[in-house]
Amino acid sequence: MKFIKHWGLALLFVSTGVLVVACGGGSDSSAGAGAPTTGSVNATVSGLRTGGTAALVVTTGSASKTVSITANGQAVVASGLPAGASYNVVVGGKPDFQTCALSGASGTVVAGVVATFSMVCTENPYLAYVVNAGSSDVSAYTIAPDGSLASTGAAVLAGGDANSIAVSPSGKFTYVANPSSKSISIYTINPSTGALSTTGTLTLTRFNDPQFITLSPDGKFAYVANGGANNVLAYTVNPSTGALSTVTGSPYTAGNTPRSIAVSPDSKFVYVANQGGAVWAYAIDSSTGALTAVSTPVAAGSAPYSIAVSPDGKFAYVANYLAGGVSAYTINTTTGVLTPLEPTASFESGTAPGFVTVSPNSRFAYVANFADSYFQVLSINSSTGALSSTQANVSASGRPAAIAADPTGKFVYVANGLDNNVSAFTVDAATGTLTQIGTAIPAGASPASIVITRGP
Repeated sequence: MKFIKHWGLALLFVSTGVLVVACGGGSDSSAGAGAPTTGSVNATVSGLRTGGTAALVVTTGSASKTVSITANGQAVVASGLPAGASYNVVVGGKPDFQTCALSGASGTVVAGVVATFSMVCTENPYLAYVVNAGSSDVSAYTIAPDGSLASTGAAVLAGGDANSIAVSPSGKFTYVANPSSKSISIYTINPSTGALSTTGTLTLTRFNDPQFITLSPDGKFAYVANGGANNVLAYTVNPSTGALSTVTGSPYTAGNTPRSIAVSPDSKFVYVANQGGAVWAYAIDSSTGALTAVSTPVAAGSAPYSIAVSPDGKFAYVANYLAGGVSAYTINTTTGVLTPLEPTASFESGTAPGFVTVSPNSRFAYVANFADSYFQVLSINSSTGALSSTQANVSASGRPAAIAADPTGKFVYVANGLDNNVSAFTVDAATGTLTQIGTAIPAGASPASIVITRGP
């Protein structure tokens, strides 16, 4: 309990987070003696996500206090404030992926009156980011409720041959791997507009070749498939700034030309597809981010370019660029070991399948066939992980290079490397089939990677 001398009175901070006035002998409305000499401030709260917490900072003169708001409706912000004192309330914290705005949150205390202001919380928009290898930049889009895309403005510069993009689970930071400039570009995301601001560049040594970057779902670590150097780079992520720091023991051997990397949904295991025809599996040290191989490499098809782990953590899929098929594996969720599906470990999927991803509900796999200029929708057997065709030869545009599903599972987006644009599709929740939304929207030159997130 703490007293601060102010306005000739003693302001008493109590554990409820309310500013209460303790008057030394004067009349007080709470005591019921004489006319009221104090007033109160309340908030009318709406839109706050269930389970979410917002923080309001109320200032009266030189005294301030932070109040936690955990539910919609009426909330007491401050009481027992002396009449005539000025007050001001600002947002000091909000739930992830929401924005909370105040209206009428400042004024002068009136004796015997409860002043009320409003706090309205809204969901931040979903955002799409496309990294363009040919123009070495990043295009940003907002996603409308119907799934259509709208550009947020001019593309933001990245490094040479920008090839892969990842977003932190918090939605605060974006990372781009730049092979020819041997660097990782780091950006912050504006929660209201989705615009990117460059906050730093991690420059690698001349022997490095960052082909692909991903973050662990817990947001603690970043991993880079380091193609020409035949290894994996590991970093810790600063949750406040997004800065990357090298994990002790990094880099880790990963076979011949690692091209793609995926982390299990529980952040326990890392899987790397390398162009030499194998998949490497590692366990993650949850404290340090260090990697330890869990088994010998597992065979894939010819030139595996992309790997994805199903969100339920049960299966892994590899797109084999030269083999024209997708290799499928079950995952031992305790050890992380991969086991190829039987009787065959490969499912046909067009010409030059260069990218694979899995829907948020783990029911469908989407495979981009770079040479055929179309992609496929494959159904996943929830018990075995086996794949079967749901929708073949879905036309996107010229040479689809990457595919992303939005977190709600309602929409799918395809980056088209030859036609320099992005196609959007709605998803039939029952069958998984896709229907294109309007026409493709322009991107930069040779879009190579796409990611979907929500503003922080």
